[in-house]
Amino acid sequence: MHLPKTDRSTPIRVGFFVTHSDPGGVQQLWANLSREFANSGSSSSLFALYPYQDSDTDAGLPFDYVSTKRPKGPLSIAALFFHLVQLLKRKQYDVVFTAMPAANVLVPLARALAGARTRIITSHHTPADTYSAKLRKLDFLLGRTRLIERIVAVSKSVSNSLASTSATYRSKIEIIHNALPEDVEQRLRVVAAKRDWSLRTRTVIATGRLAEQKNYPVIIRTARHLPDVSFVIVGSGPEETNLRNMAMSYGVGHSVSFLGQKTRAETLDLLAGSDIFFQPSLFEGHSLALLEAAKLGVPIVVSDVPVQVEGVSLKNGELCGRVASLHDDKAFAQIIRELLENEEAFAAAREGAAALGNASTFSNMYSAYQTLALKAAL
Repeated sequence: MHLPKTDRSTPIRVGFFVTHSDPGGVQQLWANLSREFANSGSSSSLFALYPYQDSDTDAGLPFDYVSTKRPKGPLSIAALFFHLVQLLKRKQYDVVFTAMPAANVLVPLARALAGARTRIITSHHTPADTYSAKLRKLDFLLGRTRLIERIVAVSKSVSNSLASTSATYRSKIEIIHNALPEDVEQRLRVVAAKRDWSLRTRTVIATGRLAEQKNYPVIIRTARHLPDVSFVIVGSGPEETNLRNMAMSYGVGHSVSFLGQKTRAETLDLLAGSDIFFQPSLFEGHSLALLEAAKLGVPIVVSDVPVQVEGVSLKNGELCGRVASLHDDKAFAQIIRELLENEEAFAAAREGAAALGNASTFSNMYSAYQTLALKAAL
């Protein structure tokens, strides 16, 4: 499904920039939006400032790069910035959307030096206190200037994390919740139709980068209390070795499986075949992986940090997932066992997940971004 083309006689030129292309929700979201802007008649391109590593880590997403290597010192950062200025001069975008702290800071500064008329719309996909102090301070300062047209927060919790900014900064904030593109939703419908929910696999799945943010050690501790349950972790990242060692030292190496990075189709198949989606993250923005689980009707268990609670709640406040304290492995284990062994609890959790999934549509999200872009470009 493609959305209607804009009424503008001359399509706008749109750029989507992230800091790096390491596989993650924001990278996938920007790729989805860039593609839909192109399908709707605009000229759209997708850039990362650099690969996260000096290798192809973009999970097949169509990124171009400002720099082919991650900068590791003042000179390489200066070189990246110079290339960014030249890129913005050459492209002459009408509107650029940025995501992630470094891109939110460097792109507006480069635009100023490029002398372009490009309108910059920055975005926040995790709470502001998860950024480095220096980048957070620069972001807050730039948000007060005319270099920044609007600021997107992907959830109310993320918006609330910006409450200490200036009145000018806060006046630019608009909340736009994340959503999944139509082709992914179609894939989810096909996959979901194959699942026989009368059969339990006794599998709990977590998907996402193996990084501190995801709080995966609590999954390993939870597994100690549930020796008859399989825990599957899909993804790769810097914490993989530590997590594997932890699973062995806790004696749960047989029940906790690390499957590494998978394609999106493979991940969705694994998700659909699981009984519970487990996301005990320290923080999120508005998780696409959680939305995928919801669209599949897979019961959801998350940590009790505000952004996570918001992520499993409908607009009327109804809770559509199960929640436990951030590091309470015993509480998580109790919830998981109840869902696996109590048919009424499991059915209610499935209904809650489905309600959450039905509340999210890509067309509404894209329309909000398109409106922002058109207003900025006029």
